[in-house]
Amino acid sequence: MNLKPLLEKFKAYLAIDLGLTANTISSYILDLEQIFKTLKTPQKLTADDFRNYFDQQLRAGISQRSLARKLSSLRKFYIFATTQEGFAQNPLTLFSMNVPQRKLPNTLSREQVQSLLEAPIKE
Repeated sequence: MNLKPLLEKFKAYLAIDLGLTANTISSYILDLEQIFKTLKTPQKLTADDFRNYFDQQLRAGISQRSLARKLSSLRKFYIFATTQEGFAQNPLTLFSMNVPQRKLPNTLSREQVQSLLEAPIKE
């Protein structure tokens, strides 16, 4: 199967229906091209195929954050493919993966806050 026309339709779906930014769309398409280059036919893939793929990627040193984005790309792709392109099943319906927790931002100490409050206002 030639994925290029399907990915072009998916690109339009991401932009028009979901309103995603150009950078996000580019990242999603690149992710899908890499995944389907390895796994081949998207209509015939199973949750086990994806489990094996993500395990292999983890062993290869790909970060959890990158894998979480790849999973997000796949989830959106299969929602699109099953609702608009006639794919019979979404193999990711019951698939789960540990997603990294977001890091909390650095905060100011009490002393730093007090210093800011006491600082003179420049006009």
